[in-house]
Amino acid sequence: MSKELYILTDGDGDFLISMEDLLHFTSMDVPKMKARFEQAGFSVQVATFGELDLDRDFRGRYVVYQTSEKKGPFYKHYVEDMVFHLERRGAILLPPFAHLKAHHNKCYMELMRREFRNPELKSLRAWCFGSVEEAVAGMPSRFPVVLKQAAGSGSEGVYLARNAEEYRRHAQAISQTALGSSWCEVARAGIKQAVRKGLSPLAAKYRRTDPPVRQPVVVQEFLPGLAGDYKVVVFGGKYYILYRQNREGDFRASGGGRLFVVPEAEREGLLDFARKAVAEIDYPMLGLDIAFDGQRYHLFEFQMIHLGPYTLQAAEFWHEWRDGKWARFDGKSDLEAEFCRSLCAHVEARSP
Repeated sequence: MSKELYILTDGDGDFLISMEDLLHFTSMDVPKMKARFEQAGFSVQVATFGELDLDRDFRGRYVVYQTSEKKGPFYKHYVEDMVFHLERRGAILLPPFAHLKAHHNKCYMELMRREFRNPELKSLRAWCFGSVEEAVAGMPSRFPVVLKQAAGSGSEGVYLARNAEEYRRHAQAISQTALGSSWCEVARAGIKQAVRKGLSPLAAKYRRTDPPVRQPVVVQEFLPGLAGDYKVVVFGGKYYILYRQNREGDFRASGGGRLFVVPEAEREGLLDFARKAVAEIDYPMLGLDIAFDGQRYHLFEFQMIHLGPYTLQAAEFWHEWRDGKWARFDGKSDLEAEFCRSLCAHVEARSP
């Protein structure tokens, strides 16, 4: 009997992971994915999240899904709710719910890192705070440090604090934010609240009881002197690598678009370190942000979904660990083919 597999798309029928132009997320070829999974022996259904019969028994059924890169957490929260429900109904999620939760959630990603067994992957200490007040109360004693908003990508909401004053200012910029479905809605709500407080005899009470909107703040140790970092993307044992040079006059590399082929002399050590992360995280597709300080490697961030496929799509070669050493293979890779191959091998390795 064939294994059942669902490919879940967004409401437009898109599986938004592909990023060939480095700027815009586009849908993977869903019919092509379906054909690949069927060739591997799966019985495949394609549906949007909204089309699912959520009351059915999903035990033993595989679910492949995408998440959202849209501004704000709103659609991603919907995906999280749906995926968590499917997991509770017995579905085998690819990736598991915990891996989805770490996407655009640097706080939870750091909590996952704390469970790693390999100390080399935890070389940079990090702290998570729920608000600017908590971040200031827990201010580290040594500077500089990097402050990050919990959500975001491409270095968005990432700051360098060289002293306590900068730390307070950046923590406030990250945490004191307004949320809404549009800027008009945010502005309208703010005006209404200001008028209400100004006109009402209970204004003082409002000021005391209205809870302020806060975003979590993630603080991480800073590595000085870096000219850039590395992006490593892994698909089922194939390692794709890029060097990312820092933006002009900036300490950040992610999202800057200054991408280069990794020099051959730097590849083996980078691949060895990336392989340690693969051994730690039980999932066949990983996106790793890695830095080298001249003596040792450090894992900045990691993702198991929406992991930066441009690194694969732009690559002219990849590496595999073969017979105790790294082997290079030249050629272009097909995102849909590697995506499906990686998941099929992962499922097969865990099948009874």
